[in-house]
Amino acid sequence: MDYFTEQDCIRAKAQKQKFLFIYFIVLAVYIAISVVLLVFYLKLPYKSPKISTVKWIHYPITGLFVVFSFLFIGIPIRRAKNYYNIGATMLFGRKDTSQGAFFKYDNSPQFKDGISFTTLIFIEWNETKKEYFERKILLFEDKPIPEFKENEIVKYTTQSNILLSYESLEDDEVSEEN
Repeated sequence: MDYFTEQDCIRAKAQKQKFLFIYFIVLAVYIAISVVLLVFYLKLPYKSPKISTVKWIHYPITGLFVVFSFLFIGIPIRRAKNYYNIGATMLFGRKDTSQGAFFKYDNSPQFKDGISFTTLIFIEWNETKKEYFERKILLFEDKPIPEFKENEIVKYTTQSNILLSYESLEDDEVSEEN
């Protein structure tokens, strides 16, 4: 079953573009207000009492725009950009297919490239070291968590330990592959 698809990447790109569009609209409104206030300021006579009024209007607007820019670029735009970058890497990067026995869910948040993940832990055989080890597979926090029973054998495809797809194997399929 596919867990991360090309459609997820397309949605992330659309979300990133939507956030950028919103930001540029706010920027255009700020620039328009600033130009109107500048033109009004330049047309005022020397030592006019309205000069301070123009400044008292423009300073708070500038402060709000700066705070908005830091927050909006720093949180939603950056998160959407990171999500899209991870998605593009997952689609075109090197994929790794393995199988292991499901061990447990780890709901403590894990962060990778600014994105929050939950973790599935599998027990996997290492052919080189000839021993079992725990493998942590990352799942996007905003996607549903697949339901596995303890010790259920699962074949999964990952890209840099982020789950792309999985398939629950039956006992006869496991014996054929080993």
